[in-house]
Amino acid sequence: GVRLTALTRSGLALGLLGALARPVIGLAIGIPLAWALGLEGAARGQLLLFAALPPAVMQFMLAERYHQEPDKVGAMIMLGNALAILFVPLALALGL
Repeated sequence: GVRLTALTRSGLALGLLGALARPVIGLAIGIPLAWALGLEGAARGQLLLFAALPPAVMQFMLAERYHQEPDKVGAMIMLGNALAILFVPLALALGL
């Protein structure tokens, strides 16, 4: 939460890119993987749901610890959680 007060426009733009890329790439890998493994039912739904989840706070903790642009990572996590409102129902619709 503290890093959210230091967000800049450039941090938000890069954060939005990461927030969109994470679930899109996850689903782009998860859908063919579910098909290749022959997953059906709950197993397919769980794989696709996990693939569509937003970036986790663990990435922020690592970025903060090793001083790797934690403000941009914080923006990515914040926007990713907001975009989860779109991507999680999409993954559930695809998986179930």
